[in-house]
Amino acid sequence: MLALDTFAPPSPVDWIVDLSHVQADCAFYHAWPNTNYMPRHIGMAKTLGLATAAVLIPGQQPVPIERMLEVVCELGGGGDPIVFALLPGQLPPKFWLGQAIAAVRKLGYPPRRYGSPALLDSYPWAAGDWVSKAVNQVQRTTIFPTPPVPRGTRGWEYCPEAYIHGNLYAVSVIDPLFFKE
Repeated sequence: MLALDTFAPPSPVDWIVDLSHVQADCAFYHAWPNTNYMPRHIGMAKTLGLATAAVLIPGQQPVPIERMLEVVCELGGGGDPIVFALLPGQLPPKFWLGQAIAAVRKLGYPPRRYGSPALLDSYPWAAGDWVSKAVNQVQRTTIFPTPPVPRGTRGWEYCPEAYIHGNLYAVSVIDPLFFKE
């Protein structure tokens, strides 16, 4: 499955045009700490049958996970996989992430993690990883051809910078199991 994500989406209609242009199957939206998405973005993606997932960047001093999930629900993402993006310089306490993963799972959201394999290895396990750098794989500068999902992961951001109609996206290949617990 091909997935796009961006911190700065264009209008909902243009976002859908960009997703359609590359025949994306998945639309990942950034819901925390800031979101430039509107409920219409997520609603349109779901109406067209695209798989959606919420990306949360908890940061070094995260707010309670319940507040983050309120934002996801306000955007129309109730039930979507919740991806905790673990980024250098913005890492939450390990204890917080363990509690957040448990809370997300208890509420019926599939918990996922995003980051480099080395960084993910030092944090509590979720139920599948979307990696920024795959072991023994080279990141690309083009969207096509779509590579296979690396073994041991649920997804790989293989092209961190791609422009579609002038809009910047990161492009990933995602295993369909990413959307199931």
